[in-house]
Amino acid sequence: MKKTSEPPLGPSRKPISPTKYFDIHESYMEHYRSLGIVLGDTLEWDFSDRPAITLQGKIFLAGNLCLNVTKSLREYKDRANRSRIETVKYSYNLNIEGVDRSEIFRYDNFDDTPRAGHSSCHHHHRFDPPGHEVEGSPFEFEDPERRPNLGQVIEEAHQYYLERLAPSEKEQPD
Repeated sequence: MKKTSEPPLGPSRKPISPTKYFDIHESYMEHYRSLGIVLGDTLEWDFSDRPAITLQGKIFLAGNLCLNVTKSLREYKDRANRSRIETVKYSYNLNIEGVDRSEIFRYDNFDDTPRAGHSSCHHHHRFDPPGHEVEGSPFEFEDPERRPNLGQVIEEAHQYYLERLAPSEKEQPD
C-alpha cells in the first residue's frame, strides 16, 4: 500500500462554484483510487431537489473498512449572481463492513441544536474498541472550520488501517 500524499486540489470551507466543487471531489476520489486507498464506492449524487443536493453511499477501503457518507449541500447565488455551493449537513461514519456495532469513528453535524455543554453542532465520535464509544465522546469542534472534509476523513481511515489492521512486515512471507 502506497503512502498517501496531498491530492491535486486542496480543501476549501468557503462556498465555491458547483463546477469547482465537483471537480475537487472527483480529483480527491481519483487520487485515493490511484493510491489503492479507495477500493470502490457506491456514492450517488441526487440533484432532484435543487437547490438542495445530496451525496450518499459507501466508500470501501482496505481491511474491510467502510466509510458511510451522507452530505447535504446547498446551491445558491451570491451577491455577484454567481452560482455557489456549500456543505450544510454531513456525516462520515467509519465501520467494519458487514459487522454489527463496529463503528470506529463518526464526524457529523446532524443535530439541529448543539448537544448539552457544546456550543456547536459539529462533533466527532470515537469508538475503541470498535462499537464501544470512548468516555467523553462525542467531542465538539469548537471551531467548525476545523472539521475535516471527506478527503481528510479518507486519510484518517487509511491511517487507522495502517496502524491497526495492515499486516506487519514481520507477517509477510519471504
